[in-house]
Amino acid sequence: MFRKRQVVPVFIALAAFVLTARGNLTIQVQQTNGQLLLQWQAQSNHSYRVLAADKIDQTWITQLTNLPVMNATPRLNYTDPISISSGSRFYRVAELSNSPPISITGKTNVVISNLFITNATGAGITIINCSNVIVMNCLITHCTNEAVHVESSSNISIASNRFEYVSSGVWALSSTQIRVTYNQCFNVQGPFPRGQLAQFDKCYGVNNCINFNLGQNILGQSNPEDEISIFQSNGTSSSPIQIVGNEIRGGGPSGSGGGIMTGDGGGSYILVTNNILVDPGQYGIGIAGGDHIQVLSNKIYGKQQPFTNVGIYIWNQTALPCGSHVMTGNLVRWYNSSGVENPGWNNGNCGTVDGLDRNDWHANLDESLLPQQLF
Repeated sequence: MFRKRQVVPVFIALAAFVLTARGNLTIQVQQTNGQLLLQWQAQSNHSYRVLAADKIDQTWITQLTNLPVMNATPRLNYTDPISISSGSRFYRVAELSNSPPISITGKTNVVISNLFITNATGAGITIINCSNVIVMNCLITHCTNEAVHVESSSNISIASNRFEYVSSGVWALSSTQIRVTYNQCFNVQGPFPRGQLAQFDKCYGVNNCINFNLGQNILGQSNPEDEISIFQSNGTSSSPIQIVGNEIRGGGPSGSGGGIMTGDGGGSYILVTNNILVDPGQYGIGIAGGDHIQVLSNKIYGKQQPFTNVGIYIWNQTALPCGSHVMTGNLVRWYNSSGVENPGWNNGNCGTVDGLDRNDWHANLDESLLPQQLF
């Protein structure tokens, strides 16, 4: 577990809708039954790809039509991937320019957007000793290191990107004011200590968050550790590190990895709330040390698999003091590798944990908590 241009929002309705762009491009989305279709449309140095599609209520938005060959570079509209109602997400189309890996050091006020990046020898984007950087609407895939590596930096926003077949999505080291929001991360490859959608490693201070991301790993195609990892990182009492509204599906076969890890190597002032996890690995949510960590109102389901252990646990695995944790309002149904329900475990070495008796440890949950395909 250790170390371990403008955006135009368009609301999705239950009827078909059309996005238009200069260059004679029309993209129409229709409701159909069946599987999600992901398609490329490439022209010159640009790639056009569906980056997100999901269901609203019980209806899938799945079919793309009218994708003519483009004779000019268009400017596409976007649907912004911020939820507008419970259970709803967005469909987004982006114009992506092919780009080599990017590395910036000592820069400020930088925007990196609308790029398609691969790197067979390292990270997609590397940000060191920088401030006020935005990474937005990029597709980063097949990198032997992280999609985005952040180190010794401040006020970095990583939003609305897609990461595929990378070592990890985001690794933020010794940094502050890091915001990882509304990204999609598919089939991280590790190996340990990588293998996360996002990890905060020795991050500190105010305005740090990993919120409203989608993470999916298919067993046999991926090698995840902890999908979200907070290692030796500290928020503040007025601005805890937030892990809010993420949806995570799939994990394993790591015997130590799982869904959301907090307090790893210590740490403090962390809020984990309103996340949904389905079969995320060996465990669902863990508190491995630290102080003032709140785990509130999450939904966690794990079926029996050879590596499954426990839904939620509190166990100080450091020599540092551990305490002042709150765990309440969570809905859990978890089966260990023997097929026995094992929703929660408290080692007892973190003092009194407030709210333990106010969780539903045998909730009526199953795999339908999340779609089979998150995006």
